[in-house]
Amino acid sequence: MAKLTKEDFINSLKEMNLLEIKELVDAMKEEFGVIKVVKDITGLGLKEAKDIVDANGVVKENIPVAEAEEIKAKLEEAGATVEVK
Repeated sequence: MAKLTKEDFINSLKEMNLLEIKELVDAMKEEFGVIKVVKDITGLGLKEAKDIVDANGVVKENIPVAEAEEIKAKLEEAGATVEVK
C-alpha cells in the first residue's frame, strides 16, 4: 500500500462531511488511544510506546501493587487487556 502524503490526506478530508470526519477521529482515538496511555505511563516516545503495544509487551516492572493497579485501570479504560504478575 502506498503511503499517503499530507496533501493527499487533507484532500481526502475535504471530500468528507462532518459526520464522516468525526467517525474518522473516533476510529483514530480507538486505534491509537492505548499507545498514548502507554506513552504517558512510561515517559517513552510515541514509537517506543507503539512498539510495546504492538508486541503486547511489559509496560512497567518491579513496581508497588497499588501503582500496578492504577496503571491497569488506566490501560483497561483505554481498551487494553492487562495482566499483572
